[in-house]
Amino acid sequence: MLQGETHIVNDTIYSCHTSCELLNAGTWQSELETLVQWLEKNPYDVVTFLIVNSDFAQGTTVTNYTAAIEASGIRQYLYEPDYVPQHRSQWPTLGEMILAGQRVVMFMDYNANQTEVPYVLGLSKDLAEENYMYIANHNLNFNIDVSAIIGSGGSILIPNTAEMNVTNGDALQYGRLGAMSENCTGKSCALADTSRKTGYVY
Repeated sequence: MLQGETHIVNDTIYSCHTSCELLNAGTWQSELETLVQWLEKNPYDVVTFLIVNSDFAQGTTVTNYTAAIEASGIRQYLYEPDYVPQHRSQWPTLGEMILAGQRVVMFMDYNANQTEVPYVLGLSKDLAEENYMYIANHNLNFNIDVSAIIGSGGSILIPNTAEMNVTNGDALQYGRLGAMSENCTGKSCALADTSRKTGYVY
């Protein structure tokens, strides 16, 4: 599975972490073009791709992403479901997806709209919270103050790689997958977007 945080700067989507001033990995279209090259060399692989729409609160929607999708050449590989939403029993097999040439399943975390853009999958927040455990994003980070670089109140989350054994552990304590699973079960997997230090389910 691929996932990446995106931001729009001067009407162009970039792959950035927290802020494009801090970490800019280039245009999102170039990332898709790299994936297209990989798909051409690996014709029997299926990929899932999560678009992290970090500017959703500013009104960025799935339609902002379609130009890069078309220009990159990845559109031909995108899986387009027959049902919205699509339940587990309605999914094709991996073999069927490979034979159809639809080997990339693209999701968006916020502001997807399958009526407008059917090949980018996503549910409304309300529907997801009430009926599905749609996405579980689990991570443990350090919060670094970078206000001296980007101004007052600036911070960036850095992955806490030194404690991956804690983050991915099964014991029921802070930051561990076991604790997240227990929390999700206790709340029927209807959690709103909580602190990204421990992840979110919606």
